[in-house]
Amino acid sequence: MKKLYITLVAAVLLLLPACVVSDTVSTEEARAFSKLPLATEGADNAWYITDFSNVMIERFAWGTEDAQIRVAAGSFINAGLDTSKLTNFSEGYLYYGAKQIGTTSKLALTPYKDFETMLSKKQDALEYNSETGRYFLNLGDGNSFMWAKTSAGTEDIAFVINPEPLIAAGLQPENVAGWAYTQFSEQGVQQWRLFKAFDLEES
Repeated sequence: MKKLYITLVAAVLLLLPACVVSDTVSTEEARAFSKLPLATEGADNAWYITDFSNVMIERFAWGTEDAQIRVAAGSFINAGLDTSKLTNFSEGYLYYGAKQIGTTSKLALTPYKDFETMLSKKQDALEYNSETGRYFLNLGDGNSFMWAKTSAGTEDIAFVINPEPLIAAGLQPENVAGWAYTQFSEQGVQQWRLFKAFDLEES
């Protein structure tokens, strides 16, 4: 059984500029991703990396065409968020990225081969930060999924959320439990983001 350990990364690590990856790197990115704990196959034709408990909370999902992160909304609601003002809230969760995963194309091979296939279709949404050793998959509207190139000294995965639509819906971003409200560079521009990193470790 694998357990999910949550850590907040110091803001200084996020101030480093990212570099856009080349069109030929999707295999390398998928190879780095394949070092993470084994994904599980969902009933809706998608792969998941989640909290590995009996109740799925935060999770990253992908198929052969797109990807999505799901975030438990409780800590956001406790920090003032009015979910009735959002279109990406459903049944206790906030969703970022694709509205649906795995419904347009059946899973092909292994979770990591399908991840590579998905990345090959999203080269313009990929970045790599050589200083922090993380890949970024832009999910749109300032939201992204991050994963480590190696496991040495870096959290395995992280979620990055654009707080602006949430602030407009009443959120006090500095009060969201378990998330860091900090600035980091996106294509050379400093942006405020909500950030949560995860260590996926063997027990």
